[in-house]
Amino acid sequence: MPAQLPLLFNWQVPTYSFSNFYETEQNQCAYQSLLQLLQGDGGQCLYLWGEVDTGKSHLLQAACKFVAQNNATPVYLPFVELLEYSPEVLEGVNERDLVCIDDIHLIAGLELWERAVFTLFNQLREVQVPLVISSLVSPKALGLKLPDLASRLAWEGVFMLDTLPDESKLRVLQRYSADLGMELPESVGEYLLKHCSENLKALMSWLEKLDYASLANKRRLTVPFVREVLNARASSPT
Repeated sequence: MPAQLPLLFNWQVPTYSFSNFYETEQNQCAYQSLLQLLQGDGGQCLYLWGEVDTGKSHLLQAACKFVAQNNATPVYLPFVELLEYSPEVLEGVNERDLVCIDDIHLIAGLELWERAVFTLFNQLREVQVPLVISSLVSPKALGLKLPDLASRLAWEGVFMLDTLPDESKLRVLQRYSADLGMELPESVGEYLLKHCSENLKALMSWLEKLDYASLANKRRLTVPFVREVLNARASSPT
C-alpha cells in the first residue's frame, strides 16, 4: 500500500455496523445483496445510489467493519475528502480485501480521476477483490467523460436506496442511542426530528452531544432537558 494513502481513508467509524442499520422493506434487496457479496456468494461489484440520508455511507462503512472482523483488510474511500489529493493515492488499493468508494459522482468530469478509478476497477476485477460504490445518481446519470467506466459500473448489482420516513429515522436514532449506552424516549426522538436537522448524520451528532450533557448534568433525556441543551448551544457564541 503506497505511503501517500491518507490513514483517514481506512475505515474508522465503528458506530456504523450492520447491527444498527435500519433495514426497510424497500432497501432489503440491496442490503441482502451486499451481505452476499461480502460472504463470497454474490458478484464482485455493487453500486448503491440514492438521495442524501438513505444509508449509503452507513452500509459502506458497515461493510468495512464486517470484513475487518473477519481478519481481512478493507479500505474506505470517501471522495468528498479524497479529491483533495492526487489520483495516485489509488495506487496499490487493489491489494486490500475490500474497497468501498463513497460519492463516486464527485469525479464526474475529472478526467484524471475517472481514468484512475477505471484502472482500479479493472485491477480489482482481475484479482477478484469486492468493490462497493455509492453515489447520489445511477451509473447512467453520472455524466462521466469516460463511457467505458460508466458501462463497467453498471455491469453487476445496481440498487437504488429509498429515503427513510420519520418513523424509521426515529428507530435509527434509538438504536444509535442504545450503542451510546443511552435510552432515547420516543417523545425526545420526535422532538429532535421536529426541531433539529432532518439529516441523520447531524441528528446522530446531536445525540453524542446530548449523551455528554446528560452525563455531565446527571440528568435523563427528557424533552425539557433537550430543549434546554439545544437553546444553550444555539445562544452560545461560535
